[in-house]
Amino acid sequence: VAPAADGPPSTLTIEPGVEVKLAPNATVAIAYYNAGKLVVKGTAEKPVKFSGTGWRGVTLHDAAGGSSLQHLVLSGAGTDDQAALT
Repeated sequence: VAPAADGPPSTLTIEPGVEVKLAPNATVAIAYYNAGKLVVKGTAEKPVKFSGTGWRGVTLHDAAGGSSLQHLVLSGAGTDDQAALT
């Protein structure tokens, strides 16, 4: 999530039951350049899934305050030098 340099913080909201498929070596980076947040609204019955083969993971940078990850399932993520969620 990266808003314009002079814009307000952005929010990426993912609703229950959504599956996000990621390419090999992909990283979901939240607030890398500017403030932003990730809001995952999974439920026990309908978790949100991030899946793929060999993708790097999700990184919440310092400016990602207010992010919320409810019932998030990570599959196929992480490397020897990077956890699936940082």
